Amino acid sequence: MSLLRPRPTTRRLAVLVSAVALAASTLLLPAPVQAGPPGTWSRVLENVAATGRSIASARGDDGRLHVVAVGDTSGGKRLTHVTIDRQGRAVLGSESVIVSGWDAIASTVQLLPQPGNGLIAYWVGNDPDVAGVNAIWSASSADGGLTWGAVSSAFGDTVPNGTDTLSVVATPGGSSRAGYSDASTVFVDGPAQMPSSFASPCGACIDNVTLTALADESVDLTYTLNGGAPGTTGTFTRNVAFWVSDPIKAPSSSVGGAASGNQQAVPAVVRGSSVVRAYCVGYPDCDYVGLWAGGTKVVKVPGSADARNIMLAVDAPGRLWVAWVGSDRIVRAVRTSRTGFTFGALRRLQALPETVDPIGGDAQPTRLDLLAVTDGNVFHQQVLPGLTLRVSPRSFDGDRRTRVTARATDAGAPVAGVRISARGARCTTAANGKCTLTFAPRGPGRLRVSATKAGDYAPATATLRVRS
Repeated sequence: MSLLRPRPTTRRLAVLVSAVALAASTLLLPAPVQAGPPGTWSRVLENVAATGRSIASARGDDGRLHVVAVGDTSGGKRLTHVTIDRQGRAVLGSESVIVSGWDAIASTVQLLPQPGNGLIAYWVGNDPDVAGVNAIWSASSADGGLTWGAVSSAFGDTVPNGTDTLSVVATPGGSSRAGYSDASTVFVDGPAQMPSSFASPCGACIDNVTLTALADESVDLTYTLNGGAPGTTGTFTRNVAFWVSDPIKAPSSSVGGAASGNQQAVPAVVRGSSVVRAYCVGYPDCDYVGLWAGGTKVVKVPGSADARNIMLAVDAPGRLWVAWVGSDRIVRAVRTSRTGFTFGALRRLQALPETVDPIGGDAQPTRLDLLAVTDGNVFHQQVLPGLTLRVSPRSFDGDRRTRVTARATDAGAPVAGVRISARGARCTTAANGKCTLTFAPRGPGRLRVSATKAGDYAPATATLRVRS
């Protein structure tokens, strides 16, 4: 365990109001494309930065999802906002500009919900009204992102030039903590008595930082190093309270002194009493996405080879959603059981037209709101969990009447109310997830069995073989 090392003294900033930001906050962006049904990508923001490490999103008290992204314009950088309702539709009139005309805004922005559908956005950048000052800035909205208030320095200090990664969380007690890095030092800001920092063990080798707020008011800090040696390469975690704990390396997060690169910060979420992190295992390519909740065990996410730009979210019941992009530009997603790491059916989503940069999102109890940046646009899609359908027996003789049992599950749990059909035979699953299909005598061949529960799950299929 290491004691706090005070940050270098920096000039304290007064609360500043940006006249440019105030004027821009009343501007509206072009209307976004309205969302289609689950399974369809829809553009919700345009003219955003082509690359970045995260998409900022937060869900309000009314269940709507708010999205903020960095944009490029001829007049400088800007932050734009849009609201997506619970059904996945971009809310007309919700598009707003938080700030515009800035000299620089780092690619990583953050968005936190506030009581009463309020929002507060954080970013690192240079305010055009304060030349040369690089700081963490914030702006608040009391009306769900329709209008934004004055810009102020969020944590009171300047930050080092080169700071391009930022993570901000709210603790259960209501205080805010910010983690950021300039590649050689990690800083964690918060209440006056709790700032901390530590230097990289390998020079300018820090890639990303992620904070996760814990119940005891401390924060979990996850960061990546690329120092070229086993002890200085991979994913690491520390606890930060009034001190900084010694680092713990995530198992299998490097192969010797090399690790698969991830364009985003390592995602981490609180699930019960544990922090779960998702990262690539393997080098030079990602062999699979690993989920790690401490200890020595890494859980393999099925079908996740060649992953990059990983997203991790948890819903209210405790189910994890993991999504990632492959080199084929296809996003894949899967949901786990409420406890443990039993996986449901893998979802393979529609390909996007260009290379996918960061992905992000938020989980509802019934679906995932997924976000992706590609070709200067933010796209959104609602993803339904997948059903797993099993039939028994899988083959039968067609010369007699036959009963086949179908079972529908979600991450190992039975699903009731699923409609099962196959060439005229139909049944609906009971509480145990099972029902029986009855087939009259028929000729040899294959039968496609379908399972549907509209609005709740993506369909599933299985195949029966009829013998002569």
